[in-house]
Amino acid sequence: MTAKNKKWTAEEDRLLMEAIEEGTNQGRTKQACYEDAAQKLARTATACRARYNSLLKYQDAPSVKQDDREDPAPGDILDLSNGLAFLQKLQSLIPLVNEQQALQEESAKLAERNKLLEKELEDKHSKLQEYLQKYEEMFGILKEAGIMAEEAGIGVKVVH
Repeated sequence: MTAKNKKWTAEEDRLLMEAIEEGTNQGRTKQACYEDAAQKLARTATACRARYNSLLKYQDAPSVKQDDREDPAPGDILDLSNGLAFLQKLQSLIPLVNEQQALQEESAKLAERNKLLEKELEDKHSKLQEYLQKYEEMFGILKEAGIMAEEAGIGVKVVH
């Protein structure tokens, strides 16, 4: 008896592969192996050959299409509790992401403020240099006035 249009299960795939490998290792033809597998699996030899070739084609491919299987492989089952836990963890990260964005904005504002303060400091340093130069000029004038006053006999003392 054959099962026409019945979906292949992971167990049937495993049995098919084992039957073909075992038969060919014993020196039997692939056609004979397909016929033996067909009897074990209640399938036709043609269906077994097509499935075997399909499995070989996708054996090394990273994404084997398994949509037509009744029993998904254990790794294919979506664990909803793990998915929910992952989503809850992501949700708990939302405030951290928002805080990070706020801190980045604040950091940008502080960097701009820092530039303004550095410019202001530079301007004040220039002014200080200008005042020091004027002070030195004025002190020079006062020193000269003191020397002139001494020469004139006026007792004026200039202190720096």
